[in-house]
Amino acid sequence: MKRGILVLLMTEGMSALVVGSGKVARRKIYKLANAGAKVTVISRGEAIRADPRILHIVRDAKDLMGPDLDPFNLVVAATDDPALNLTVARLAKERGKFVNVVSDPSACSVQFPAELDYGDLLIGIATGGASPATCKALKKRIAKVIDGADLDALEMSARIRSSLKAAGFQPGDIKRVIRCLPEFPKGLSDAEIVDKARGLLKA
Repeated sequence: MKRGILVLLMTEGMSALVVGSGKVARRKIYKLANAGAKVTVISRGEAIRADPRILHIVRDAKDLMGPDLDPFNLVVAATDDPALNLTVARLAKERGKFVNVVSDPSACSVQFPAELDYGDLLIGIATGGASPATCKALKKRIAKVIDGADLDALEMSARIRSSLKAAGFQPGDIKRVIRCLPEFPKGLSDAEIVDKARGLLKA
């Protein structure tokens, strides 16, 4: 298995190409579109339903050439032909693109981890393609641990950070205040957050 690190790819506004439009390809298409990417699909298969975020070009992917991939930051090879997927991946890598190959994890420069998506909280689980079943099992276990209190704490922490940065607090002081998160009940205004923070820092 190739070595890698788990990172968050900021896909808002990114140009992504998905080659293929079958069941697996569609999962990638809508995952990217829902994450803010501008998605182009190339396939001769079933048409993608009308969606302003997605451009479907009916074309035989076997005719793709390197320059066709230049407009895209990310290329996903998701046809039902493993050999064609590897050809698309090679062309994309030669152009310096991020590449995901659904039929061969070892050919990827980017993989899609199993995800738990709670809005601002995104948890990813990856095994580098070694065991998708393990990812699925761990995802279920972690989902049982995360609850409303965790999400409330995340929301309040973000509000505190935003309010104090806007009020000119120093990073070290913001960090000290956030350690006192239980002291901040829900429903405080920005001004109340700032006043409470000043009191905690004086204590």
